[in-house]
Amino acid sequence: MQIKSATELLLNKTYEEVWYRGQKYADGGRVKIVEADEKEVEAVVERTRGCVVRLKFVANGIKLDCNCPYPKGLCKHMVAVAILWDERRGFERPTTNEI
Repeated sequence: MQIKSATELLLNKTYEEVWYRGQKYADGGRVKIVEADEKEVEAVVERTRGCVVRLKFVANGIKLDCNCPYPKGLCKHMVAVAILWDERRGFERPTTNEI
């Protein structure tokens, strides 16, 4: 299986503001990766109560799950986890021009 970049798959599925908020969470030490391998990750993101985030590569992309109340799909917690998971696996973050 070819290693994939989670951030590359998520970048066009979120709002710019949400992306930057996710980056702040990643940089602020608010993400604790509980389990991770090349195919999936589970993490807890610090907020009032911890958010549990799961990302998993599937045949046609990536399956996303977060238990936060964000109503519009891809949330800042998912972005934060994707950034740190990718960095752990050797992928660089998207540049400002790519966002």
